[in-house]
Amino acid sequence: AFGVAVGVAVGVAFTVAYFLGLFRIYFWLPQVVWMQGLNLLAERAEKFLKFLPPNFDEVTNLPLPFFDAFLIEAYDQNPDAARDRLAYFSGYTRRQTEVNRAIVGITANTIRNHRDIRDLIALRDDLAWIGDPPRAILDLLPELRDISQDINAASEASTPYRRVELLKIPIGKLQQLRDNVKSLPSAIAPNSPPASITGDRSSSKPAKPGTTKPNAPAKSPPSTSSETASTPPAPQAASKVARTSLTKSKRSP
Repeated sequence: AFGVAVGVAVGVAFTVAYFLGLFRIYFWLPQVVWMQGLNLLAERAEKFLKFLPPNFDEVTNLPLPFFDAFLIEAYDQNPDAARDRLAYFSGYTRRQTEVNRAIVGITANTIRNHRDIRDLIALRDDLAWIGDPPRAILDLLPELRDISQDINAASEASTPYRRVELLKIPIGKLQQLRDNVKSLPSAIAPNSPPASITGDRSSSKPAKPGTTKPNAPAKSPPSTSSETASTPPAPQAASKVARTSLTKSKRSP
């Protein structure tokens, strides 16, 4: 009986050790600890890209904590170095899932940081490096590039009236894009309201401390017929916002 028990114990131990080696658990556990240590240095992520575990282990595909977030942070600090590592991890390792999540997060940050007309014109070039986009942004990227191209064409129009007329097309696309973004994963939904994307920054300005009172009922001014008549329709309001944004961008060097 003792010999049978020893044989069973040895067999179980050998089986467990075999599967631990098959799935590279022995290599993965130190990488998890190493990745947690690197996450403490995320403020200088660009300098530690070469120390990420997939640089030394291209085979292990078990998930690493903070890996995609580390890549997103590194891209904000040094886009060129981060793009180089993203291309390497995507083509030569088994980290495609984390790389795709990082690309989605980078796209989200890029959208959040492009708020006025000049930023939107540069949006097409800023996202041109994403050659094979993840499924989550597969339909979003072409729309963003078309909007950037339309805004660029409108900014080069010869007359202000022509610029406003050409801007109506990308403004309409932006409104449609706002509805489409709501159905995308929350990881790429912009935090800023859609109005700030079109160039109107009034809605994105935070309220000054002490200017609002808690639990204070909002007072609505009485509406008059003259105020109602002076309110422009939605298309005219959008045209005025576009004209103001183009004028500011043309005056600035």
